[in-house]
Amino acid sequence: MSKSKPLPSQTYLLECFDYNPDTGLLAWKHRPLHHFKNTRGMNIWNARYPSKSARNPRPDGRFSTVVCNRKYLSSRIIWKLMTGNDPTHQIDHISINPSDDRWCNLREATQSQNNQNQNLRKSNSTGYRGVQFDKRFNKYYAKIQVNKQPIYLGCFDTAEQAAKVYRIAALKHHPNFNNVSR
Repeated sequence: MSKSKPLPSQTYLLECFDYNPDTGLLAWKHRPLHHFKNTRGMNIWNARYPSKSARNPRPDGRFSTVVCNRKYLSSRIIWKLMTGNDPTHQIDHISINPSDDRWCNLREATQSQNNQNQNLRKSNSTGYRGVQFDKRFNKYYAKIQVNKQPIYLGCFDTAEQAAKVYRIAALKHHPNFNNVSR
């Protein structure tokens, strides 16, 4: 697992940003002189950016923010603003909407947990998570990943039958990190 860049201190981030936990909006504040090389740089910056959104859209639907000449995911900055700690894992969006940075929608998650809480991939041909079609036998089979190990759940005549078995297994093995009910 690649180690994420450490974020600036919570104190520094609180001097930079206003965050509304109910809307998820992250906006720039007037920043103090010690954030800049000189007064001119501070005056130019403070004339342009305060009250403007600090979140920049990414192609994957998430937002990034540049602070101290480094790009961070906005959700990681928000986590540090709210908790005072760098996230030890990834930040998962409970609603699966990566642009929803409301505090009630963010939680820490391991890579495995985050993988369980995703939408279907575009390449999914069955329409169900954990279900694949086997052309050799003209059957659908269900499979789930638990602790990095695949578990075969069975072979079925219909995708719906396989999906039902997968749903039961997902609720058992990943009770807080699954989107099978959606």
